[in-house]
Parts: sequence; structure tokens; C-alpha cells
Amino acid sequence: MFMTAGQLFAADEPDTSKTNLLKNYSFEDEATLKDEASLPGWELGFRRKPEEPALRADEVALVDDAKLAHSGSRFLRIRPRDRELVVRSPKTDHFEPGLYEVSGWARGRPGTVGGFGLTALNATFGAGFAGLTEQWQKFSLTVYSKGIAGNFPWPEQTQLQVVVFKPGERGQIADPMLEIDDLSVARLTSGLADTLSDHMVLQRDRAT
Repeated sequence: MFMTAGQLFAADEPDTSKTNLLKNYSFEDEATLKDEASLPGWELGFRRKPEEPALRADEVALVDDAKLAHSGSRFLRIRPRDRELVVRSPKTDHFEPGLYEVSGWARGRPGTVGGFGLTALNATFGAGFAGLTEQWQKFSLTVYSKGIAGNFPWPEQTQLQVVVFKPGERGQIADPMLEIDDLSVARLTSGLADTLSDHMVLQRDRAT
């Protein structure tokens, strides 16, 4: 007996696959970048200690130019000078177990070194940017997440994170620049979490 993916969904469970969980994913909401809290729905990480200098205008900037944006009228430009810069998406409380695609569009100065992923990966990045050019390119990473529920110990698991390393560290060039737009965290499966899990058992030589 064979079952289609649709037959595995509960009758009253909506299909949430392909739905972007991020807010302000194209940076279209109004904002003036001054500090960590000034980009609606997003977090900027640039201080390791409170006494470190404030964010400079040339380090992270919202660019209003529909001709240059991947879509819409705005995109985010990241240019580290003497420190690592991190952009984190809003947290969400409806992160269900399943397969997720972390994706977006990026371009930048060739040789710029950075990474992206979910902070569920023990604060490490799932993949790095490679081969950046002046043309927009899609980047993506597929990961399995256990999701969050009630007292789940790591609510930050729901965040997409993009980092551009400090010049001179990890092979970073002297004047790095990364531009990002249309970021997404989307569930690839819906209703399959109980079937596909860390402790699933597959039986050989039996029809499903």
C-alpha cells in the first residue's frame, strides 16, 4: 500500500509548507539604522562589550533603491570595519518540527567571507557564502529542526542568522561587503514530523 504525502496530514491540520516564517524579510518596513533595535523585527549584533563603539553608518545600512534591490525597494548592506557583524531575524513561537529551507538572495565584493544558518545549530552556521559577485545569487540550506514547544530550552532556535567576519579573520578580505534581500525560513514538510524524526525506524523488505 502506498500513501501520498497529502494522506499523511491530519484532516484538520493546515499545510504550512513553503510559508516564510520571517517578518520584514525584504527590509521594507521603515527604519533608520542607529543601534541593535533600530531595524524592525531584526537584531543587529556588533558589540561584545557595552563600552564598544556604536554602530557606524558605513557598517550596516538600509539602501533605498528599487533598481538595485532584488525585489521591492530596499536591501541591507553589511560592511564590517574592525569587528564581526551579525544580523538575526525575529524569533517566532510557531516553529514546528520538520525540514526547513533557510534561504535568501545575496551579492557582494568578491572574496567576502561570511555564513548563514539557524541558531539551532549550536550557534554555528550551516553554510558559508561562496563566490559572491555583483549579481544577486540565491543561497539556501536545508536543515531538520525539532522545533519549539512550551518549555523548549532554546527559543533562539527560531532565528536565521547572517554573519560577516572581521577583516583579517578567517580569510576575510580587507574591505568586505555583503548585501542581502528577501530572506526566508520556510518549512518544507507539513504533517510529517511524527513520521520523520530522530528515532524513526525503517523496516526493510516491506512495502509502505
